[in-house]
Amino acid sequence: AGQHHTCAIRGTGELYCWGSNDFFELGRDRASLDDANVASEPLRVGADEDWSSVAVGWFHSCALKRGGALYCWGRSQEGQLGAGAAAGEPVRAPTPSATSMRFRSLALGSFHTCALDAERKVYCWGGNTEGQLGVNDKVPRDMPVPAAF
Repeated sequence: AGQHHTCAIRGTGELYCWGSNDFFELGRDRASLDDANVASEPLRVGADEDWSSVAVGWFHSCALKRGGALYCWGRSQEGQLGAGAAAGEPVRAPTPSATSMRFRSLALGSFHTCALDAERKVYCWGGNTEGQLGVNDKVPRDMPVPAAF
């Protein structure tokens, strides 16, 4: 669960999100919701059925597919999507290395994203005002950087 939204994966591999969609954190455009831009019941995100895990931050969401591909959507003001501007639907992240990187797990903070890759290395990107990316500085990143441990 995030600040104002929640996502979950059914046993069939379908991905659902509900709650606030002010920053597209539900993985859909605003036209499909009520006037308050809220979904009070779970809404399916896309048509894919191969999602394996999902995590949510304050205003963004990310999910892994069974093969290790990472997709993110929502607000990206701090670079936390790893895919450029805000996205109203899941976009492959992080780009441009999206085709080669495979991940095993992920965790999201308020304005940053971290993921464990297939080789068990931790990568983080997004806001870094408090050093939360683990790279020995406070510079935000919109592309994954390996944590310095």
